[in-house]
Amino acid sequence: SNDGLNETTESLHARKLPSDPLMEATFGNATRMIENDNVSEGLETLQSILEQSGDVFLIANPRFDGSLKAEVLTELNKHREDYEQLYGTTAQQLLDEALKSADEDLLREVVRRFRLTPAGAKAVTALAMTLQDRGDLGGAGRLLSAQAEFLTGADQATCVAQAVIAFQHDGQAELALHLVERYSSVLTEHEE
Repeated sequence: SNDGLNETTESLHARKLPSDPLMEATFGNATRMIENDNVSEGLETLQSILEQSGDVFLIANPRFDGSLKAEVLTELNKHREDYEQLYGTTAQQLLDEALKSADEDLLREVVRRFRLTPAGAKAVTALAMTLQDRGDLGGAGRLLSAQAEFLTGADQATCVAQAVIAFQHDGQAELALHLVERYSSVLTEHEE
């Protein structure tokens, strides 16, 4: 039967993907804390995952498929106000330091660790401008399109429009079109 072969091939492929059962367990513990109204501790635990430099694929948990950090950001976004109260000041201090010293690595750190805070959103914009100035329009487009997922209203429309322009100038018309189609309602609603 061909099904057995496909199952074996898929399981072999899954074993080759970078995974970390301990990080997955940490994520599960954090979401349970939040579900049990221990929101601050759950958010702190999720933040500890963002503090890690690498990312892993979720394999053990059938509810999720893909990047652990993407799932962490999705979960944090559900509790954004509490998250901003916990980490907004730290994020702003790091952003101020990064901008004052023109430290691109520190700017990247603010994006990686705190992208869901207002300072993190400003860091995304500043880093995208840095990438554009260096000629990495595709990198700027990817950064902005990833950020758009966590924005709403006019901020989302502006971020998407900037990503579309970056992709167009980088010769990636298909990515630009995909973003326009995905966010057509917000772009139409906030046309200027």
